[in-house]
Amino acid sequence: MTLPSDPGDRDMIDHPDPKVRADLQSILDDGQLSRSDKLDRLLSYGIDAFGLPIAIVSRIEHGTYTVLNAKSPGDQIAPGTLFDLGITYCVDTIASEGPVAFTHVFDTDRRSHPAYKEFKLESYIGASVLVRGKPFRTINFSSPDVRPGLFEQPEIDTIRALADATGRVLERAPTG
Repeated sequence: MTLPSDPGDRDMIDHPDPKVRADLQSILDDGQLSRSDKLDRLLSYGIDAFGLPIAIVSRIEHGTYTVLNAKSPGDQIAPGTLFDLGITYCVDTIASEGPVAFTHVFDTDRRSHPAYKEFKLESYIGASVLVRGKPFRTINFSSPDVRPGLFEQPEIDTIRALADATGRVLERAPTG
């Protein structure tokens, strides 16, 4: 019998779909993967889950958005790239109490957002990543293309689980 205070219980990813939970947990538990490799696998998982080709884990400090890990067509976004937080959608994500998601920015008042003006990203889903209980990172997926259909609850659950898994990877890493 596992008690709620059992450390192994705290390490389990929370997601209503057992396959998603098992997939993410297997990435976390793979002792052969480096921190960067685990983050890359989580980003690849999200790209497949959301159908959005740009994936980033960021660190946010003093109004600066730093790319920690990224996957993008042609590797256009490299780790270490810096942006002013105010020109990213993550400025809203880090301020939100939950995931932020939209599928067609041009048809909303978000089209005046500095991120839309700068990058022309139509679709986005992201969540804050807690590291040691503080939301100083994000995981997000985006596309310059309109995404057909709204993000549904299973996808919201998945971005939450990816944010949780990312936080766990960063907490476990000595340089995280």
